Amino acid sequence: MKNINLEKIFEHLNGIFVILTILGLITVFSIQITLLPSLSIFAYISWALLCVVLYTLANHLKLKNSSEFDFYKVSEPVGRQTRRKKQNIEERVAIHIDEEGLDPMIMFNEEKSGVGCILKLTGLKPKHKLSMYLSQLEITVKQEGHPIAGQTLVEMSFQGQSGYYRLSSDGKMESVEFAFPKQTELLYEQVSQAIDLLLESNPLLPVTKIDVTNFQAMRKFYNYVQRLSAPENRSVEYLSYCQGTLKICNSSYVELYDCTLQSTLTSWINQDGLIRSDNVDEELAKSNVLHLMDIELPYPECRLTNIQIVKLANPLIAVKLYLSLAELIDGAMTENVSTLTLLMKGSSISIKRDEQLKDEKLKDELISVKEYFEQKSYPKF
Repeated sequence: MKNINLEKIFEHLNGIFVILTILGLITVFSIQITLLPSLSIFAYISWALLCVVLYTLANHLKLKNSSEFDFYKVSEPVGRQTRRKKQNIEERVAIHIDEEGLDPMIMFNEEKSGVGCILKLTGLKPKHKLSMYLSQLEITVKQEGHPIAGQTLVEMSFQGQSGYYRLSSDGKMESVEFAFPKQTELLYEQVSQAIDLLLESNPLLPVTKIDVTNFQAMRKFYNYVQRLSAPENRSVEYLSYCQGTLKICNSSYVELYDCTLQSTLTSWINQDGLIRSDNVDEELAKSNVLHLMDIELPYPECRLTNIQIVKLANPLIAVKLYLSLAELIDGAMTENVSTLTLLMKGSSISIKRDEQLKDEKLKDELISVKEYFEQKSYPKF
C-alpha cells in the first residue's frame, strides 16, 4: 500500500481554509443584499464557527503527527539534534538499573544507597594497577559503558555475586569506591583480600569503610544533634517516650522567614545498639498510636544544648544518652544547667535527673554523638 503523506494533506487543509473564508465573506455580503438581516447574521455566525473548527482541527493534526524541525522549540538543525540523541543514549549505558532495581551510580550515595557497605580507596596512581590485583583473585571485572566526567563504572563478579566500583581520575591521581549490595559477603571478602595485597606494596594508601546501613539509620539523629549547637537553636518544647521510643520536639529560628519553626525527631534503639531514626521498626508499626509520656523539663523554659553518649560495658544492647538543658529567661540562657540521662535498652527507657559527672574519670566516659556516629558508620577496614 502506498504511504499517505499527512503533511501534504494538512497543507491542503490550510489552503482550503483560506479559500473557504474568502468565499464565505462573498456569500455573506450577497445574503445581506438579497435576504432579511436576521438570516444574514445567522449565516455569518455559522460560517465563522465552521471556519474556526476546520482551522483548529487542521493545526491539531499537524502538531500531533509532525516530526519536522520546529523553529519555536529547537535552536539547532535536525541532523545535529538526531546525533545528539544518539550520543546521549550511548552515555546513559553506564547508568543502568540492575536486577534488584538499583542504579549502580546511586549505590555510591550513602544517603540513598541500597547497599550494605562502601569502601573508598584514595591516592591511587595508574601504576598501582588495581584491576591486576582483582584479577589475581579470580574477580571478573567488566567496564560498563564509557567514562562520564572522568568517572568509570566497573562491574565486579565472583562466584555469582556482583558489585560495582567507580574509578574517578583527574589525570594524575585516582580514587576508587567499591559498592557491595547486601548478601554479597563472598565478593566483599575477595575484594578485601585484593586491597590487602595492594596495601602491602603501598601501605600509605588511605582506605575508608562505610557501613551504609548504620549510616542511613543514624544520620537523622546525628544531624539533629549537630544543629543544637547552632545559634538558631531555641527552646525545647517537650521530651516524650514510650516503648523504648524517644521523641524530641525542638524550636529553631529561621532567619530567611523571620520566624520560629518546630522540628521533631523520633528515635529508638534496635538490636545492634544503633540510635535509629530512619524508619519505624516492625514492633512500632503494629501499634496505630503510641501513647507517649512526657518527661518533666527542669525549667519552665529551657534549651536543649547538647546530647552526648555515655560509654557502656556492652554498647550492643543499650545506649545511654546524656542531655544538657539550660534555663531560659526571656529567651536568653542563664548559668543554670540541668542534665537528664536516658538509658535506652530494648523497649524500655529509664530516666535519671542531674546525674552530674563530678570527676575527670567520669567525664572521660562521655563521647560526642559525632564520635559515636563515626564509630558505628565508619568501622576500621
